[in-house]
Amino acid sequence: MNAVTHLPNSKQRCFSRRIDVTVHRVEVRAREEVGDPAGRAAFATVNASAIPTPLARIETASVYLIEGDLDDGSIRRIADELLSHPVTDSVVIGASEPRASSLIEVHPLPGVMDPDAEAIEAAIASMLECAVQVRTAVRYDIINLMTLTPSKFGGREMSAKRAWMGSSVMHKINEKRKNRPL
Repeated sequence: MNAVTHLPNSKQRCFSRRIDVTVHRVEVRAREEVGDPAGRAAFATVNASAIPTPLARIETASVYLIEGDLDDGSIRRIADELLSHPVTDSVVIGASEPRASSLIEVHPLPGVMDPDAEAIEAAIASMLECAVQVRTAVRYDIINLMTLTPSKFGGREMSAKRAWMGSSVMHKINEKRKNRPL
């Protein structure tokens, strides 16, 4: 059972004067001067595949969707004190601008366990004494991705993406290319 649901009723709300519940988006990525090991690993995996993809690099960000009755100060505190490291990470509250012509986000499908989200929910309950729901995702900004058409490569582009981003059984993969919605 989730520890967040055991809070006393008086502590269920973080900011009692609000009655609506909002989903807050927080993006955490490694600072450029530190480097992005997850991006380098994704880049190496794609380059090792049989699909010809002239990539310059891949940049990643951890995405946290936090649903709860939280004010801006609470979200900032969660982002700065819980989700990021002040020396190695940069934080954006909301969605950051695309850093490349291709952007892909990988989210766990509903019903798939998300242990990181469960741990964050428990930490927020301890930190702010309120119940929230959290979902996690990974964002890939892909620089210089060659556009492949399924007819030209027999549909291998999507299977190659799934091989390094996630399983279609457990993850929803959302792709956006320039001038095309996510």
